[in-house]
Amino acid sequence: TGLTPASSPVSLPPLSVFCGVGPGTPELTYTTVYNWTVQQVEDWLLVSVELPQYSETFRKQKLDGRALPRLAVKNTTLTVLVLKILDRSHSQKLQLKALDIILFGPPPDHQNWWKDLVLALSVLMALSGCWFAFVQTRKSRDDLSRLMKDLEGLQRAEQSLLDLQDKSVLIHSTDTLYTVLIHCTDTRCTHY
Repeated sequence: TGLTPASSPVSLPPLSVFCGVGPGTPELTYTTVYNWTVQQVEDWLLVSVELPQYSETFRKQKLDGRALPRLAVKNTTLTVLVLKILDRSHSQKLQLKALDIILFGPPPDHQNWWKDLVLALSVLMALSGCWFAFVQTRKSRDDLSRLMKDLEGLQRAEQSLLDLQDKSVLIHSTDTLYTVLIHCTDTRCTHY
């Protein structure tokens, strides 16, 4: 069969004809996916499959959970003629996601709040660690700056002390010379 022009409606048999897996398969009737409504399948198409451009077609075809096994097999008649999915990558993505949901069940409806709590605590601890490191770095810089100023002050004090010691030695040697001169003058020393 060839594709008919878009102006004339396509008359195709029901979806159960396209795939041997159908409502009579007992394994599928016990899964929650099989009992999904049209809205739940559309939500799955938007959120999990991420192909929102086909949501109107899914709604018009009234695809519910019973249609998911038909989407899981490679069926170009179903995907091209009924669902109007012409992009091959979109068709393969839909097939893989449908197969995944049939084999492994629906994605979790809720997030695990323990994971969220652990993630939030991890982020909080990381931020606290960064803040602590920032505060310690700043404190270290301030301490180092203060230490450098104190060191400069000590160097100036040492230099002043050395200058004072030189003056003291000079004064002491001058005093000694003066004392010797005075002593010699008093005793009438003739040596100098």
